[in-house]
Amino acid sequence: MAPPRGPSRASSCPAHASEEPELELTTREGRGSPWETSCAWLAFLVPATAGVWLAEAQPLWRSDAAQLDLLGAPPALQGVVSSLLSHGAQLVPLGGALSRAATVGGIALGVAGVMLHRLYLSLLRANGAAPRLNPAMALCAAVAAVLGLPWLTEGTVSGGQAVAGALAFATLGCAVNPLHVGRGRHAAPRTLQREAPRKVLLGALLGATLLENLGAGVAILAALGVLLWQAGRVPSRREGLLVALGLGVVLCARLAPVLLAPALVPVQGLAAERVASLQSGLGLDRLGLGELAPGLDPEVWLQEVGLLLLAAGLLGALWGLGQRRLRLLLAPLLTLVLLDVLVGGAGGEPGSAPTPAGVHLLAIGGALGAAALGLHTVALLALRARLAGARPAVALLVVMTLAVTWAGAEDALRLVARRNVEATERWTDELLMSLPPRSLVVVQSPPLVRRLGAAVASGARADVVVVPLPLLGRGQLAAELLELEPALGLLVRDLSTAGRPSERALTALADARPLFVEADATWDRRLMVHLIPGPFLARFAPHPLGRSDRRVAFASQQGTFERVAEAALGPLAPDPATLAVLTRSGLQRRALLEALGDEQEAAAVGEQVDRLQGASPAPSRVAQLTSTPAR
Repeated sequence: MAPPRGPSRASSCPAHASEEPELELTTREGRGSPWETSCAWLAFLVPATAGVWLAEAQPLWRSDAAQLDLLGAPPALQGVVSSLLSHGAQLVPLGGALSRAATVGGIALGVAGVMLHRLYLSLLRANGAAPRLNPAMALCAAVAAVLGLPWLTEGTVSGGQAVAGALAFATLGCAVNPLHVGRGRHAAPRTLQREAPRKVLLGALLGATLLENLGAGVAILAALGVLLWQAGRVPSRREGLLVALGLGVVLCARLAPVLLAPALVPVQGLAAERVASLQSGLGLDRLGLGELAPGLDPEVWLQEVGLLLLAAGLLGALWGLGQRRLRLLLAPLLTLVLLDVLVGGAGGEPGSAPTPAGVHLLAIGGALGAAALGLHTVALLALRARLAGARPAVALLVVMTLAVTWAGAEDALRLVARRNVEATERWTDELLMSLPPRSLVVVQSPPLVRRLGAAVASGARADVVVVPLPLLGRGQLAAELLELEPALGLLVRDLSTAGRPSERALTALADARPLFVEADATWDRRLMVHLIPGPFLARFAPHPLGRSDRRVAFASQQGTFERVAEAALGPLAPDPATLAVLTRSGLQRRALLEALGDEQEAAAVGEQVDRLQGASPAPSRVAQLTSTPAR
């Protein structure tokens, strides 16, 4: 008589998992039960409700690219999926434009939660059969991941990386489900006809992830490669064509925002076409200012994940990598953690690289999968050993995991709810109110271009023209700006030929309009004597100035900087983005004053910068953010 095909009792023990002749990735035990379904719904509803409830309606530095997108500028290279979803969310007659766009990230938190729950549940089932324990442990790990501070921060602002994370884990889940693992490392795919749509869906999800965030897409592509390597199989030509079909359809759909852009209604101040050219040229991304990924920073990981879950993750990684059956799914998850260690913290110019933030969210999901496996292994080994008091101890372990999970989520929710949203608006208001009528602002850092561009495009100061210095010598933007101000012709010529402005070009422009520039100490001495260093920007005068002129202006500008600094420090929580901007502008201002010989004023600015750097949450990262941008 042939033995039964279903999983034996020995297969439910982690110690005997490698002895099975053949085992599917997801066993049928408990599948579709009311308990499992309830846990899956909770994995979606709890994060989605929290994300939508805390959706930020105020403009922030990190949401400026999304705000420009809503004003008619299609995303340049990334953020395509969230852009389309944000425009669709504008049809919902609730809240403001930014609030509706931020709800997309909140719903993405729920999608990521249910995708992670499914992946974790598959991993725990492969470790051992426990119909009641497995869904609960997977739910705790999924909630701990998506309601942690990194995911919650990205999911409650418009243009965050939560959509990219949800797409990435949906891609991995779509690839995992149809795999079938045989003895050893030999595996064969299922040959059911219904898997053809799944392969197309896999390609479509992979393409959507790449379009939303290139770093997350490359990371999940590496995880898929590790998955196939562990399964011991190479995709057939038919499978490759089906995946390529889905990928090609999504990549072709990338043209949709470009085709729809002319139909979008421009707002007063800055035309939608000009915003589109500006955003396309700068390659504007969705990474918030001062939010670089930590990489291999034990202190940050300890704060974001917690000591218990980190220890459980280390145990789960050691146990899972030693089990042939568990490596199939655990190895791709650990690959995401490894990639975050390799690329985390990269980037110099604020907001210049969205890769680290997207990869870090995936790494959080991978680490929590290993943590769930570690806790699950401890519970099963205690039960199978039939020790005295094993069941109460396992129940206590589950309760402790629940308590740690919800305590961490509560802390993250409280921090996000207390987020400082006043400093960005105060910085913008103080700067725009200090500009004379018909001012022309020449800036070179992408964060300032985005912030001022979004404010002007929203109608805050329709008479102000924002000129991105790195892009002025090329492309359609130069022609559009020349229509607004013909005096820009000399500056465009200088940037096209020499790559830097000349005294003649800037003085001609200052004669036509009040001119404010984002300057630094590397400028020529002949240019610096025209400058009056201000708290945020320097005014360029048509003629050289003396020290007395700068001293009078300095005395009248100190109050402006102090008001914004007070708002950035905040009564409840500091705003690291505004602190980084203030620190950078303060360092540039001090360098200019020192180069001009104004030592007393430079010392006063240095004291302000030291106070801001001491109050910054991560001084080392602020130092990266305040580096002089390359020209």
